[in-house]
Amino acid sequence: MLKEKIISKHLMIGLLVVLFLTLFVLSGILVQAEEVILKVGTGESGDEAAWVIAVLEEFTKETGIKTKFQTLKDTNYAVVLTPALDAKMAPVDVLQTTWPSYLMDQVKKGHFLDISDVIDEKMWMPGILEPVKSDSKIYGATFTGGGKLGFWYRKSFFKANELSEPETWDDFIALLDKIKGIPGITAPIVSPASEGWPLTDVTEHFLATFGGAQLISDLVNNKIKWTDNKVKDIFASKLVPLLKAGYFGEPVDWPVSNDLWWDNEYAMQFMGSWVMGMVDDPEDLGLFALPGANAVVMGTAYWCVPSYTKYPEEAKMLVEFVTGKKGQTIHINQSIGKFATRVDVPAEAYPAISQIVGNVLQGKEVFFDLDDIIGGEFKTKFYDGLKLLWVRPDTWPDLLEELARVRASD
Repeated sequence: MLKEKIISKHLMIGLLVVLFLTLFVLSGILVQAEEVILKVGTGESGDEAAWVIAVLEEFTKETGIKTKFQTLKDTNYAVVLTPALDAKMAPVDVLQTTWPSYLMDQVKKGHFLDISDVIDEKMWMPGILEPVKSDSKIYGATFTGGGKLGFWYRKSFFKANELSEPETWDDFIALLDKIKGIPGITAPIVSPASEGWPLTDVTEHFLATFGGAQLISDLVNNKIKWTDNKVKDIFASKLVPLLKAGYFGEPVDWPVSNDLWWDNEYAMQFMGSWVMGMVDDPEDLGLFALPGANAVVMGTAYWCVPSYTKYPEEAKMLVEFVTGKKGQTIHINQSIGKFATRVDVPAEAYPAISQIVGNVLQGKEVFFDLDDIIGGEFKTKFYDGLKLLWVRPDTWPDLLEELARVRASD
């Protein structure tokens, strides 16, 4: 009887051990089977989103890690992203932002991870990562960039109406006058105004053309006021007279404005080089900067990782891939007119059509969007003020006073 009890006890222990091991193995399988899906938030939509998604799909193909794309514009940060970060939550696992000042403000709060371990700085264009560095730590890596170089036009439209690119400011005014008299034209230049940013690009182009890269640098670094006579003169003698003369159309949402321009309702559009991938026939595109321009904007975006992601290592893997040589190469071939910010992407990786941008870039200094570098309240005031300026040009002194006021507190 005692022997049977001992055997029974041993059997019971054995069963418990087997049960424990089974549960242990099953729990391991369940943990391993947990599917990682990285939520990726960027400001793109439409075709631009599709080009980014193509890169994400390649990442999934190589790593097995799935992604979920969602549009998260910087204009929605205040109501979507910032409250979540302050609550120590991550609405996305990876963020692409064109707003380095916002990123670094959030870094100070501990909301974004140092990604220096996956970033080899020497593989990027010199200085391009400086806006997202602190104490030698890197918090973002640039994706491809787009040159905001000047005015796009259709060669077929210029040829049909015997128009040519201007070589002087007087030539530019004469071109606008001639276009204004063409039947069916709403205005010589369309005015894209989604959230305000395309109008900032136009304004920066005028400031850089007639004030040089030094003026942009001085405004960014708060060395001169927006009410400085240099700035006033550019507004009063160059930009505002064109608005008053009706050479720019009233603000139209982007990318609707792109379709209106392509349908010849407007003759020209000031837009980034990515527009090359958003038209039916890129071979019909022409491009010129304002006569005398020796500095132009090169816009880019930074990929970063919120501190509260459940998958920090996988998220950094994604940033490393997307901003790496392969990710950028895929993107510049998906989206004609985008340019790599890495130095290891060779010239032969670009479509031949992109050379049109290279020709305009030649010999010019490159600077980043001043509104994105400064950010904060300035950016909002700049956006709103320019949209008003475009329909009420006489408000330009008020705009400069307001921008000077905002910067005085920085």
